[in-house]
Amino acid sequence: MKKLMLSVFAFAAVVLSANAADNVNGTASADLKNAISIVNTGFTPTGTNVAAGALNFGTIAIGTSATDFIITPAGLFSRTQTALGSAQSIGAGQTAAAFQVNGALAGNFTVTIGAPSGTLGGAVLSALTPSLTTGSIAAGGTQFTVGGSLNVPDNAIAGTYTATFNVSVDYN
Repeated sequence: MKKLMLSVFAFAAVVLSANAADNVNGTASADLKNAISIVNTGFTPTGTNVAAGALNFGTIAIGTSATDFIITPAGLFSRTQTALGSAQSIGAGQTAAAFQVNGALAGNFTVTIGAPSGTLGGAVLSALTPSLTTGSIAAGGTQFTVGGSLNVPDNAIAGTYTATFNVSVDYN
């Protein structure tokens, strides 16, 4: 009987071990970053003509022929005279726009500039150009500027005008 009992236990042990379940733990991970953000700032990069965060073409006297006024991302101002009697810049104050990107330290991002909107009395804002199109977020944020071109035709309407343009940043 002992032999039979021992055989039954041995058989049960073999059957149980053959049908025993197995398992392993899976893992999950995530790299959570601070949301990326952008602000229009008033910082002044060294050696540039940037103030108060706005792309500012200053005061312009309308001429008898179209004129392009250009502000580089570094804030350098120039005028392209197409003919005698072109529009003239009156005084100083021309500046590139200034922005700061905040988010995860060392997070890589891209900059996208949208088309301008708003009325400028017949003048046309174009060629919006950022000082960088990609970057990495530094401690305290990463700053960049935007320049552009303003074409003032001879039939522009005198007045003070403001246009807007969208500047967006996204992690890449």
